[in-house]
Amino acid sequence: MLSVHGRRAGVSLLAALLLASALGAAAQQHFDAGAAASAALTGAMTSSEQGTDAPLSPAAQEIIRKARFEVAAIHLIKDNDPQHVSISIHRSPDGNFIASGVTVRLLLSLALGMDESRIQGGPAWITEDRFTIAAKPNEALGKQLATLNQTALKQAYQKMFTDLFADRLALKTHWATVQKPVIALEVAKNGSKLHSSDKDDSYMDVGNGTLHATRATLDALASFLTQQLHQIVQNQTGLKGFYDLTLDWNPDNGDAATADKPALPTAVEEQLGLKLASRKAPVEVLVIDKIEKPSEN
Repeated sequence: MLSVHGRRAGVSLLAALLLASALGAAAQQHFDAGAAASAALTGAMTSSEQGTDAPLSPAAQEIIRKARFEVAAIHLIKDNDPQHVSISIHRSPDGNFIASGVTVRLLLSLALGMDESRIQGGPAWITEDRFTIAAKPNEALGKQLATLNQTALKQAYQKMFTDLFADRLALKTHWATVQKPVIALEVAKNGSKLHSSDKDDSYMDVGNGTLHATRATLDALASFLTQQLHQIVQNQTGLKGFYDLTLDWNPDNGDAATADKPALPTAVEEQLGLKLASRKAPVEVLVIDKIEKPSEN
């Protein structure tokens, strides 16, 4: 069971970290939210995203192939003031997905496991309008999904969301490569201070300048840092697997309680043994060609 709750805009990225790993440069194919693209997209995870999980069995691949939400209720939230809308996202192993206060851009980032900053184009409403969504597969498929390991379940959710976008948003996109200033997440000079995770479940809690996560990949950490630093952060550590992470930093929001904490880049180096370095690199971005507002039922 994965869940995240919060009121600040930054919480949206945390949902992405919990729900899916970044596909990154491995997902070069054109994305047209249909069956063929679904199969290609859900199979395009890089080795670093797969962590230490074993290769998928034929049975798991078959479950992923037929994964689909049987019903999905989507409703526009009338009071769209970010100060009043609470963001909550819940995903269960049996394929039940419930979210509130989410944008379509966020849902797309969840499906692809990529940061919202790498999604370009589209009308203003995909970022401004917020929705509640409740979706679930049929009961028989839900029981099969509950047997999948974390890697397979992520791919199954990606498949289900891809089909949902085809049915309800008529989404068509393509990939493009652009040169962008980035921040490289690298191992610091004295080596990392990371602790491998032996947990079965992923969990993330973010407070005022605090981060506690279990079973997180460094791609997920890079996505979190992207949101915090407002610049693309790429995982260039070369480290794979899952880690338990704790960060304590000064969010520079004027709160006296955090004034004595180090800045985020300093905290990353001192507490995790990783460093942030300015680089320029090709970045894969998803360009939205067509999207329609979701129907209410």
